[in-house]
Amino acid sequence: MYPGVNISELCEACALRKSKKLLYKGKLPQENTPEHTIHSDLSGKILPSSIGGGNYYLKLTGDFSCFKSVYILKRKSDTGTEISNYVHEVKRKHGNCVKVLVNDNGGEYLDSDLQEFLNNKGIKMQLTAPYSPKQNTISERGNRLTSEKARTLLFTSNLPTNQCIAFRKFVKF
Repeated sequence: MYPGVNISELCEACALRKSKKLLYKGKLPQENTPEHTIHSDLSGKILPSSIGGGNYYLKLTGDFSCFKSVYILKRKSDTGTEISNYVHEVKRKHGNCVKVLVNDNGGEYLDSDLQEFLNNKGIKMQLTAPYSPKQNTISERGNRLTSEKARTLLFTSNLPTNQCIAFRKFVKF
């Protein structure tokens, strides 16, 4: 897949990169319509910047389908633009409308343009308690796994560290 990545080294590298936390025992209700509910989380600032200058990545995960989309962002303020692009893409591809956006109440979601877009589309924002990643386990655990995989590939490939965000997009599944 990537030059210099030796698959036989991945198991040892994975073991070096993993850690465990207790899982949140509560459960959010799950819809049975694809892309009805989207879990969102922004990670970063990741240094060094990726090729192209990205320092953040936004991961959007469908609650029912578990389909993941990853966007590399230069600024946190680009979050709203990428969410609106995603909502339009879901409508175009699947004919479904996103109805709920679950997020951690971070400042990037308080942008007035994003709020207006969500209101116009009838999308409800479901907020988890601040600094409570266990309430948004779909996004948080997904980000942890994505980061572990990306760091493992980066570790085994001997590529420059500015490839770390690009690897996150590559290993989103």
